[in-house]
Amino acid sequence: MKIIGAENSQVLAAKTARILGAGLLPAEYRSFPDGELYVRAGVPEDDLVIIGSITSSDSLIQLLLLIDACEDADELTLVIPYMGYARQDKKFNPGEPVSARAVAGILSRGIDRAFTINIHEDSVIEHFEVPTKNI
Repeated sequence: MKIIGAENSQVLAAKTARILGAGLLPAEYRSFPDGELYVRAGVPEDDLVIIGSITSSDSLIQLLLLIDACEDADELTLVIPYMGYARQDKKFNPGEPVSARAVAGILSRGIDRAFTINIHEDSVIEHFEVPTKNI
């Protein structure tokens, strides 16, 4: 098993890899002059754990790009220490999105399972399209 961290979760990914005795994969993150994000990951052909918090719209896009970059892993697990948008778990007013559902749905594409940590509302787990557990 290898671990890779999103840009905002590099320290947590490194500490987790050290505790588990797992390999830590490098990743490159940068932005183009127009604000578009770039991700490049060193991907193994075995099981991979991505660790990444969603703290902004950019971190969400970066995590989606990282998932896509890691598509060659045998099995892909996503760990989300903090999931922004999880507080919008229902419509409070007409015309509003259920942001938690939208984010969970797009994060489910390309992964085999997910773990959230201390998510705002357990019902958000139901919006993932892969086995998901809140720890």
